[in-house]
Amino acid sequence: MGRLGIVPSLFNVNEPILFGLPIVLNPRLAIPFVLTPILGATVAFTAMSAGLVARPRLDVLWTLPAPVGAFLSTGGDPAALILQLVNLAIGAVVWWPFLRRYDASLLAREGGIPPEAAETEAVGPSIALQP
Repeated sequence: MGRLGIVPSLFNVNEPILFGLPIVLNPRLAIPFVLTPILGATVAFTAMSAGLVARPRLDVLWTLPAPVGAFLSTGGDPAALILQLVNLAIGAVVWWPFLRRYDASLLAREGGIPPEAAETEAVGPSIALQP
């Protein structure tokens, strides 16, 4: 599902991921779903308050890819592009362990392995879940 949702997500259309994964009403994915936007907004606010990044001054289409939209909305500030990439990296770091554990539990359910054993494998240094 993640591979299918990459292209729409680039254009801020996240419904395939939200309802297809599903993230909505999934308690295992609630923490990164709430934490990632809070961290991203905090980093962006701090960068703008410190004067590292220009504040947005132009209204751009919401369907533009995030780095392009940030660059254009700030009047062409390259620091806005860097800020978007930093926020993307923060989001990836927050989401990665949760998605890895969730994927391991789904693979275990398909393969008949107890979910607890699969989650232990997903957290460990190697992935031994091969069909």
